[in-house]
Amino acid sequence: MDGAHTEPHNFRTVDIQLVRLTGLNTESADEITEILDYHLRISEGLKGSLRLSISEAITNVIDHSGVKDYYICCWNYPSLKQIRLCIADLGVGIRSSLSKRIEYSYINDDHQAILKAIENGVSSRP
Repeated sequence: MDGAHTEPHNFRTVDIQLVRLTGLNTESADEITEILDYHLRISEGLKGSLRLSISEAITNVIDHSGVKDYYICCWNYPSLKQIRLCIADLGVGIRSSLSKRIEYSYINDDHQAILKAIENGVSSRP
């Protein structure tokens, strides 16, 4: 997942170590969904929902973080029956974005910022 398509048979059975991607890379959502399906044998409906959710997370990085590079990690823990996925960026951040608005100047930490950002009417969408 270095920005180019990775062959699924080489990709499915291994963890995704920290990979840096640039720009809107929807192929990565497809590949991650294939990994999840390979390990968890999920239904087609859940597979489609996961693909959309992962694509939305990647799109949000590009649209809202102020950066074009982001990172993806995915680890499989078969003994725990868990797969952990992380999509991260080094963008402006929720706290910094909210602090530009005077009505949110009281926010002191990232936790408060996240709680405020998920309230109805605070983010860019109702």
